Amino acid sequence: MAWGNTEIQQHLMCVECGQPIDKLFKIFSNGASRIAICKHCKSNVDKYVEYDAMALFVDLLLLKAAAYRHWLFNSQVNFHWRLAAICCLSDAYARHYNTNLSLSGQHDYFKLELRYYYYFIISTILFILSFQFMYYILIHLPLATSYKKRHKSIIIRGLLLANFGKLFILCAAIWGRIPTSEHSDIELSTVYLYMVSLLVISSTAEAVMVLLQSSYLMALAITLGVMAIKNIIGFLLEKAVPLKSFEDFMLSFS
Repeated sequence: MAWGNTEIQQHLMCVECGQPIDKLFKIFSNGASRIAICKHCKSNVDKYVEYDAMALFVDLLLLKAAAYRHWLFNSQVNFHWRLAAICCLSDAYARHYNTNLSLSGQHDYFKLELRYYYYFIISTILFILSFQFMYYILIHLPLATSYKKRHKSIIIRGLLLANFGKLFILCAAIWGRIPTSEHSDIELSTVYLYMVSLLVISSTAEAVMVLLQSSYLMALAITLGVMAIKNIIGFLLEKAVPLKSFEDFMLSFS
């Protein structure tokens, strides 16, 4: 992964022990360089600077704290806002997937499209609210005091990038509605979407743990709390603005 000498360089961190460091590489007098050694744990400060993107991605999937520290503190990643947009689209698809509508004409296809727009609006609202809740907690929680002045931008980026697991939701669109067995009504994509949800919860908790330098259990409790609030608000939104009312309103313009 790329490492920069811009603003991110002020927040470099040893991926093994989580202590701040001054540099990633030691430059010798002959111009050669090697990964610097951490003065705290005596390990290489960041082995991932020599890894390719796929190897890093595998370690992120395995929820390795070292990979998250590299990703959040030592790399220059600039696609997090685009990832946020994809997350909203993926969330909308996951909600829309449970829609049961037998298509018999052009009108039904239009209604199916409206339903996706409806769930996209709700998903975007919930994503923004849950992000704000999590950001507020990380900024004001006592354990996060060291991040208040220096790492607000890293907290924002960390919370956005922690949702990378939602990219896997797009695979459910490829598989379609495939039953898990001949005698089961449970679809493979439904099980897959639940697995993706578990991955997103785990990766978010891992990112929170790295940002707060806390225990994983505490980070998981914070993540589950925010997720619970998000689901409650989502339920209330769907009750306040029912899908049928949204469809009737939009169809009135056609």
